[in-house]
Amino acid sequence: MVGSYRVERCIGQGGMGRVYEGLHPHIGSRVAIKVLTRDVAANPQVVRRFFEEARSVNVIRHENIVNVLDLATLPDGRPFILMELLDGESLAHRIATRGALPAREVVRIATQVLDALGAAHQQGVVHRDIKPDNIFVT
Repeated sequence: MVGSYRVERCIGQGGMGRVYEGLHPHIGSRVAIKVLTRDVAANPQVVRRFFEEARSVNVIRHENIVNVLDLATLPDGRPFILMELLDGESLAHRIATRGALPAREVVRIATQVLDALGAAHQQGVVHRDIKPDNIFVT
């Protein structure tokens, strides 16, 4: 259990942690749970940045930016972020499985990414890690 959510399965991982799909056992809502690895969570500066990132994302209200629902720490000290669960895939995965994307789709995705970045910048938030692995497409 992570908070009130039962961990269903791992849906992604990176250098800092893993993302799990969670299910609330009583109301049935599904969420994404991003948890830092033990090694990463041992670094107080990284944990501080992780919490700051979640708080920064939470001030941005935009249809192309995931909503943060909660931010807390597991009993073992590892922090986690609870986010809305999106149905889709990373842009990197889409390119890897489909090859080069049609120009119309590239323009649509780029327009949405730029619009979301504009909303973030209006709130003083700078992403610093824009890459296909971090762009989620539905």
